[in-house]
Amino acid sequence: MVSVIQQPTDIEISCECEQGCRASEVQEFSTLPRVLILHVMRFDMLDYGEKLKDRMDIPAQLDLSDFPGVASLGKQSSGSTSFQASPRSSLRPGLYRLHGVVSHLGNSLDSGHYISDVAEGEGDSWLTFNDSEVSHMNESAVLKRRAKTAYLLFYVRSGAEENNPPFWKWDHRAVTPCP
Repeated sequence: MVSVIQQPTDIEISCECEQGCRASEVQEFSTLPRVLILHVMRFDMLDYGEKLKDRMDIPAQLDLSDFPGVASLGKQSSGSTSFQASPRSSLRPGLYRLHGVVSHLGNSLDSGHYISDVAEGEGDSWLTFNDSEVSHMNESAVLKRRAKTAYLLFYVRSGAEENNPPFWKWDHRAVTPCP
């Protein structure tokens, strides 16, 4: 899914001397975000916003540690956006865990409904938010059911919670249905 970022891109460079030469460009991460948001292209804008319903495997975990430049980020010691593993952590610097999925249910850009699934803590339990309805589901069911509808994927960097408070806290007992 993300491996296309890592691939070198061949480019042709021409200058004032009118001699063209070939070069290669590689994208690198200079910092790693605490939350990595991936946008899945689900609509074909050339075909009147038709929904693309191709099934995709959604990984519960992403490891970007082998991408160019990421391994050196684990060695940095300053800056709030760089990865700093705690002494008890043996995590790789680019390890992310899926914490949320926003899905589009519908057939086109101008019709449909959005729902979200959010991991409940570090376990296997997930919550599905569908308007005023909140239901429970396990992680494997979320990954399977959202394979054709996932639109946004929210990954949290492993170890990010150790130095920072959680970015959300959910108390499902506080939800009351709308009248």
